[in-house]
Amino acid sequence: MRLGVWHNGAPFPFGTWIDRLGGMWEEVESDTLRSARALARFDGLLLLSSQLGATLPDDVAAAVAGYVEAGGRLYVEGWTHERLAELVGFRARGTRAERSVRRLVVWQGSSPVADGFEPMDLLDPYGAPFLEGELAGRPGVLLVLAEVLGTYRVHFGRVGVGDPHPALISPRDGVYYATLLLTRYRDDRFVLRERWERLAFNLVKALGGSGRSFEEVHRRLLTDPPVWVPPGEPARVRVEAAVAPDRVQLRRILPEAAGNSWELIPLRAAGARAFESEPLVLREPGVYELRATWADGEQIHYRLDVSDRQVRYRQSVGRNLEWLRRNLFVTPDGTGGVYERVESNTRSIGKDLRPDCIAETAAACWTFGKASGDESWMRVGRNLAKHLYDGRYQDRDAGVGTFGFWNWMGELAPGQHPENIFTDDNTWASLVGMVFLRETGDETFGRALDTVRAFQKTLNAAGCHDYLFLRGSVLNTVGPVPCRLSPGTSVVPHYNGMPVALYPHAWAATGDGSLLRDGWRALELMLASHPIRYGYDVSRTEIYARALLPLAMWSRVSVKAREAALDCMAYLERRTDETGALQEWDNEDKDLFVADSAVFHENGEPIADIMYVQSFALFGLWQLYRATGDGRARALFEKMADFLVRIQIADPEDPLVDGGWKRSFDYRHWEWYGSPQDPAWGPYVMESGWCNAVIDWAIAQYLAGDDAMPRFDERACPLPPWAVALQTVTTPATEGRVPVLFTEDLPAKGEGHGIALFWRPPEGPPPSGYRVYRSSTFPALPRADHLLGEAQGPAFVDRSAQPGTWYFYAVTAVRDGGDEGPPSACVAHRSPRRGPVPAPRHAELVRDGQGVRLRWEPPEGTPPPALRPDAPPEAFGLHYSVENHVVRGVPERAPFTGVRYLVLAGWGPEVRPPRAEVVTSTYDTTCDLTSWWEQLRQRRTGLVPSHLSVVAVDDDGNAGEPAEPVAIEG
Repeated sequence: MRLGVWHNGAPFPFGTWIDRLGGMWEEVESDTLRSARALARFDGLLLLSSQLGATLPDDVAAAVAGYVEAGGRLYVEGWTHERLAELVGFRARGTRAERSVRRLVVWQGSSPVADGFEPMDLLDPYGAPFLEGELAGRPGVLLVLAEVLGTYRVHFGRVGVGDPHPALISPRDGVYYATLLLTRYRDDRFVLRERWERLAFNLVKALGGSGRSFEEVHRRLLTDPPVWVPPGEPARVRVEAAVAPDRVQLRRILPEAAGNSWELIPLRAAGARAFESEPLVLREPGVYELRATWADGEQIHYRLDVSDRQVRYRQSVGRNLEWLRRNLFVTPDGTGGVYERVESNTRSIGKDLRPDCIAETAAACWTFGKASGDESWMRVGRNLAKHLYDGRYQDRDAGVGTFGFWNWMGELAPGQHPENIFTDDNTWASLVGMVFLRETGDETFGRALDTVRAFQKTLNAAGCHDYLFLRGSVLNTVGPVPCRLSPGTSVVPHYNGMPVALYPHAWAATGDGSLLRDGWRALELMLASHPIRYGYDVSRTEIYARALLPLAMWSRVSVKAREAALDCMAYLERRTDETGALQEWDNEDKDLFVADSAVFHENGEPIADIMYVQSFALFGLWQLYRATGDGRARALFEKMADFLVRIQIADPEDPLVDGGWKRSFDYRHWEWYGSPQDPAWGPYVMESGWCNAVIDWAIAQYLAGDDAMPRFDERACPLPPWAVALQTVTTPATEGRVPVLFTEDLPAKGEGHGIALFWRPPEGPPPSGYRVYRSSTFPALPRADHLLGEAQGPAFVDRSAQPGTWYFYAVTAVRDGGDEGPPSACVAHRSPRRGPVPAPRHAELVRDGQGVRLRWEPPEGTPPPALRPDAPPEAFGLHYSVENHVVRGVPERAPFTGVRYLVLAGWGPEVRPPRAEVVTSTYDTTCDLTSWWEQLRQRRTGLVPSHLSVVAVDDDGNAGEPAEPVAIEG
C-alpha cells in the first residue's frame, strides 16, 4: 500500500494506521499534484485542507479528476471546487461554524468505511464546523450530521428537530468526500475516540486495500485503577491488543538518573485481546512510567501517580479552585462574584451571575483554606460570600411577598423583585449563608434566615413547597395564599425537596420552635413519598442522590430521616460501579430534547452524570457520615471521590478546561461523553456551582474534618417534647429491623423474565431469613394471601411476574424462633412488555385551507390512555385529562400508560426505524404538519424525505409496524 498525502499544514493522524497496516505514505509535491500520470503511482490519494472551504487550484482539480476517472482512490476533506463537486457529488455552499448538538450518524453500513459499525451508530465531532451544501446527483451518503437523541446509537422515538446533513459522501467505493475536517479528530478532541480511530483506520484501509481488521492493529496500555493509586493499594497493568507486547516495563521517575531503572512486568492472557499483570503494590510515592514494546518496534507509554489520598485530594481541590479563578472569577480575589459556566465545546464563558454558584464556590474556597491552612483561600471565600450577601441578589424589600427570596440570574435592579423562585437555588444560597454565619459570626449572613422564613410562609397544608406556584408576581400580588392552598403533594428532591434541609439549620440558629415544627411537616411529606413516590427530574439515580442531603440534615433529630438517608445510600451503593462512577438509571424523558434532562439514554449505559448527580451524592454522603458515623457512608464517599480525582481533566495545553470537571463521563471508554438530550446543560458544560464547587466543598470538608450540618446546642435550643416523642417513632422492639427494599428488571434469559428484589438488611445480628409479600393492589401486607416466597439472603427473584402488570412488594425479616419484624416500605414495580404492537390504520395526508395534516385510526383494540398507578395524585385533572383516547395537556411528560404515536418521515417508500426521522410525538390521532411542511420545502441538502407514516408505541417503548406509507408530493 502506497498513499500520497497533500495536507497543506493540516494534521495527519492517519500515519499511525498506515504504519500498522504495513503501508507507506509520502507527501505529494505540488508538481506531482498537477499531473494525473504522476499521481498514478499511488494506490490512494488524500487531499487535506487546514481551512474548511478552501478552493482547490484549477490544475490540481483537473489532475485529481483524471486520476479518479482512471480508477484511482481518493479521500478529500475541506477543499471545494466545481470540478470536485462533479466528481464526488456534493456542491459546497459555505461554512457553518456554529456548534450544536449535532452528532455524526452512520447512515449506510454496507461501505468498507463503515466496517465495524452498525447503521445509526453515533460519533461526536464535538461541535466541529462543516461545509453546507447540497448533493449533486445521487452519490452514496455514508455519514450524516443530525440533531438526534441517543447515546451510542440513534434512539428511535426521538423527535427530530433538524434535517440530516451529508458528512461523508461516496460516489463509489474508494472515493470519499468529507464536509468536515475528520482528520482533526485528535487535535480538536472529537469524542468517542475509539470510534474515530476505527473510522480513520477504515478510510486508510479503503484507500489501500489491506485485509487486516481494526481489532488486529488497535493497541492500548492502561492501569486498573487508572491515573492514580494510594501507596500500598494494588493496581494492575492492562494491555488491550490482538498480540501481547514483547515486554512491559515499569520505572519510578526520579530527578536523578540513579535508581531510575526499568523493571520487567510479566503479563498473562485476560480474555479476548486483553493481557494483564498480577496486582502490583507500589509503596513509594511518586510518578511511575509504564512502557509496552511490540515486536514491530512500536512503543506505548503510560504514567501512574502514586500518592497519599489526602495529598491527592488536596492537589485536586487546589487545581480546580485555580481553574475556577482562572476562567470564571469576575475578579481574582472573589469580590466580583463568579460566573456560571464554561461551555467547553463552544469555547465560551456563560457569564450569568447565579446566587447558588457564587454561594457554593464561596463555601468551597473557605473550607479549602481551612483544610490547607491557606488563609488566602479563606479570604477569597469570604469575599465571594460578602459579594453575594452585600449585593442585590436577595430581595430586601420587607413590604413584598418575595422578601428573603433570591433572584435567579444576576442582581436585582432598584424596584425589581425575583420572578422565577427556584427552590434548589434559594436553598443553596441560604445554606451557605447559615454556614458562614456560624463560622464568622457576621450578622450580614443572618439574612439567610429570611429565605427560610419565606419558605415557611409558602408551605401548604400537606407540608409541600409547591414550586409550581412559587412565582414572584403571584406572591407580590396576592401573597402566599395560593401556595398555602395549593393541592401539591409531589416531592421532587431536585427542587422542592431541597428546602427541607434548611429548617434544622434555622432552628439551631434561632431556637424558634415554629421552624422545627413546619420543617418537620415538610420532612414528614418527604418521608411519606420515600422512596417510590419521589418525582423525577433527570433520573432515578438523581432522586436518591438529591434526597440524601435534606434527609442527612435531619438525621440527628429524626430516626426516620436517618433510616431514609441510609436507604438512599443503599441505592447509591447498588448503582456505584467498581471504578467509583455512579451509574445513571431510568431516564423518563428519553424522547425529548429538554432542559434539565439526562445525559444517558438506556439503562446499562456506562454514563455518570457528574454535575446533576455524582457531585450531590458525594456532598450528601459526607454529611450523612458526619451525622451518623456510619463507616459505609465514608467508604462510599472515598470510592466516589477517588473516581472524581482520577477523571479530573489534566490538559495543561488547554487552560480553559485543565483542572475542571465536565458534566458527563463515560467510565468504560474513560472519556467525557454523554447524550445530547439536554440542550441547556449538555454533556460538556463545566458549571462553577452544581458541579465543580460542590465537589470541592465536599472533599475540602473531608480534608478539614468539617461538615455543613447544623450545630445543635441542647441548652440553647432543646428539642420540644413533641419532637422528642417523634424521635422514637421506631420503637426499641423494632428499631433497625426494617429492611430497605429496591426492585429492578432482569433481562429475559433461559428461565424467562423476572423482577429482582434486593434490600439493605436490617441492623444488628443477621436474620434467619426473609419473607417476600406481593399484591396487585396497594399495599402489600405481611399476611398469608400476599406471601410470595422466602429468602435466606437479601435478594429474591419474582419469576411469576407478568410483564405489563403493576405489583406491590414488601419484605420482612425473620429472626430465630420465627419472630417476624415489621415490613419494609411498599415498593411498586411494573416490568415492561416485550411484544408486537399493532399498526395504526388508514393513514392519509390532508392538505387544505387549514394547512397540512396527517391523520389515522388507532390500532384495533387499543385501550385509552390511563393514569399510571405511581403518578402523583394531583397530576390528573389539574394538568392533564383524557378525551376520547386523547391526552390533553403536556403528553410528553404526562404520567400515563397507553399507546402514543410517532409520525415518521422516511427516505424511501419503506418508512421504518431507525432509518426514519421522527417528526413529532403525540397521543392524538391527527397531527398538524403545516410548520414541518414549510421547513421541508426549504431543505437544500438533498436528503429530503419522500414518504410519511405513523407507528404506535406502547408505554414500554415497544414500537409496532408502521402504517401504510403516504407519499409526500409537491
